[in-house]
Amino acid sequence: MEVSTSLLVALMFVTILSMGIGNAVNTLSIIVEKGKKSGYSNLQVGWLGLLLISYFNMFWHVIDLLSVDKWGFLGFLYMMTGPILIYFSTSILIATKNEDEGQKILIRPLFFVLFMLLQFWIITVDLILEKNVIEHGLLNIIMMFIAFVLIRKHDEKIQQYCLAVSLGLVVLAVILRSLGVLS
Repeated sequence: MEVSTSLLVALMFVTILSMGIGNAVNTLSIIVEKGKKSGYSNLQVGWLGLLLISYFNMFWHVIDLLSVDKWGFLGFLYMMTGPILIYFSTSILIATKNEDEGQKILIRPLFFVLFMLLQFWIITVDLILEKNVIEHGLLNIIMMFIAFVLIRKHDEKIQQYCLAVSLGLVVLAVILRSLGVLS
């Protein structure tokens, strides 16, 4: 029985994504159960929701990985970088909890560094898989810019504004994709 390298790449890709999705959904279930007593801020919940959408988007594109006839080991390693980046992003985001409800939690800059690297990874994968980088990459470039701003600014209002813009852009992209305007 011959197993294609595409199948192996897709299986590992899905395995890492599944671990991250489980991590995110488990955290969301704690937040739903305990509410404000969970120790997570609204900013964390918002970014976690955005990451969950990103997980599902990455999962949806597994079909693109299967379209490659043969993967080399370096290609395999590079493809695994994205799921690992989003998994680490999720873990760092949810690692900080606040037991004191009166204290505000800002998202750590390391989260935004990893998030920016994830956006760069998505753009380069689109190039590797010969997808329409202009159509797909514009959102990722904007997200990289937002992450860059948030790495440098440690202000709650700026984090709230950037989260709202990011969620708005992602929702708009999902709507446009479902209407067939974006592929």
